[in-house]
Amino acid sequence: MSELPVFHIGHHKHQPIQSLKIEWSDGYPDKDLESAQLHRHNFYMVSLFLKGGGEHIIDFEKFEIKPNRLFFLIPGQIHLLKTDRSAKFFTVQFTDDFILFYGLNQPANDHYPFIFPFNYLNCYLDVSEEKANELVHLFKHLRTEKSAATSNDIVIANYLNILLEKIKVESGPQKNSFKTMNAVIRNYLKLIEMDYKKNLSVKDYARELHVSANYLNILAKKETGYSASSHIKNRLMLEAKRLVVHSNLTVSQIAHELNFCDTSYFIKIFKGKTGLTPGGFKSQYYKMLYD
Repeated sequence: MSELPVFHIGHHKHQPIQSLKIEWSDGYPDKDLESAQLHRHNFYMVSLFLKGGGEHIIDFEKFEIKPNRLFFLIPGQIHLLKTDRSAKFFTVQFTDDFILFYGLNQPANDHYPFIFPFNYLNCYLDVSEEKANELVHLFKHLRTEKSAATSNDIVIANYLNILLEKIKVESGPQKNSFKTMNAVIRNYLKLIEMDYKKNLSVKDYARELHVSANYLNILAKKETGYSASSHIKNRLMLEAKRLVVHSNLTVSQIAHELNFCDTSYFIKIFKGKTGLTPGGFKSQYYKMLYD
């Protein structure tokens, strides 16, 4: 299997592993900040674009880059940043380790739902000019403190938390709904993220959560608008797409990797969700990528 590169903060192997990095890009992204090839991160990334344009390809969606647009990336997402020469933007990269050690007593995506995997398609937010300027000041404070000779990680964590809190307020109740969700559903979505490759049933998850499958389904529809089984299928299909497009595995091997009973059933489900065979989906994706 040919894996996409997975970058740690800083992106270069010769650099020491970091837990937080703040960057300002003026024009094309610095090679230290972003890569000209599709890749994954093992960290969170928040970017605020101030000028210029381009495209941000995240998994299987293409998003326009425009002024005063924030982008959120979570660990594991596949992306490619294609900016024009006039692009100017701030980016902060951080890990859960940094948040847990210096800031909150819970993982970042628990406290900031806009970077929870459940919101993996809600990966950008447009803000007003006034709000963008307010966020710019926080990015600058982060950068100044991080580069200071007497840099203090607790101060940095506080600036980062303020930045994320400001974004949370701007993102509104829809993207922050995970925070107020029923605990059973929060745990259900977390379990799916951990175990989706096992292709478990709603009954399997319900048993682990000590509730009935019917109750889990009722809660899922009430809290998210989707059935319990939809969440399993959607997460599994996201990974199926990633493997079809970004690996050298055969369709049969992918079906086995994702615990489908046989290849023909996997193809049927894949086509039902995408409207295309795995080969057709891959061709369409690369056409979109390099148009």
